[in-house]
Amino acid sequence: MEARLSVFLIETARALGAQGEGRGERNRRRAIAARFRRLLDAHFKEHWSVEAYAAALGVSPLGLRRACVDATGRSPSRLARERIVLEAQRSLAYSNRRVSYLIHFNL
Repeated sequence: MEARLSVFLIETARALGAQGEGRGERNRRRAIAARFRRLLDAHFKEHWSVEAYAAALGVSPLGLRRACVDATGRSPSRLARERIVLEAQRSLAYSNRRVSYLIHFNL
């Protein structure tokens, strides 16, 4: 009986440890995605590549992609395109600028 209890406790501890590691990785990816969003807000007009964002964050492009997909369900390149579109929408909504102006200045 004692041996069974010991095995059960060891297996339970391992399973809980694995769950904790999974949460830790998930939290790390979410933190990377949040940092990416802040960088994106600061540099989207410069049209950085995914590789440039990854380098600035100290992760690989694949690591950045995994973090973004895990946190948002979307790739970094899609998030960048969405950010550019959001700025274009804001420019149209809150100014008298024409679409041709936005296209000319890559907004």
